[in-house]
Amino acid sequence: MTRKTSITSGRYQLDIDTDVRGRFGAPQGFYFPHGVVEAVDPEYADLARQEHELGGRREDGGKWAPRGVDPEVDDLYDRLNGRYVETVTRVADEVLPDVLAAVDGTRVEPDGLRFDRHAGCSCPCTPGVAGLRGASVDVYLTDRSDEIDG
Repeated sequence: MTRKTSITSGRYQLDIDTDVRGRFGAPQGFYFPHGVVEAVDPEYADLARQEHELGGRREDGGKWAPRGVDPEVDDLYDRLNGRYVETVTRVADEVLPDVLAAVDGTRVEPDGLRFDRHAGCSCPCTPGVAGLRGASVDVYLTDRSDEIDG
């Protein structure tokens, strides 16, 4: 049985899917659209803009070039990825108490927040912040700052 819950936590809308049967050992965590990360962290937004402006031509050292072709592109990706990991881990830590309160009674415990490129499945298609143990809990964040500010 899956239980769906939506709550607000500060500037975020949290859509929480909880499988109360429990998938012990399965990856679970917090998932962030890039727009949320860009809204929360202006430095990440600037790095993402720079990445977008690279273009994609491999022979020109664009964003699809293999690592090592252009040290400046490698450096940009190192900074972009590092900033992403730092920001999403910080936001997950910020909303964790509200998530735990919302899923109270479903055998979920915090398990040390950490970035995991495979948080959603065995391939890197759903990176996120892992850090919940017990019943399966997936948290999808949406930025509400426009609603709050406007």
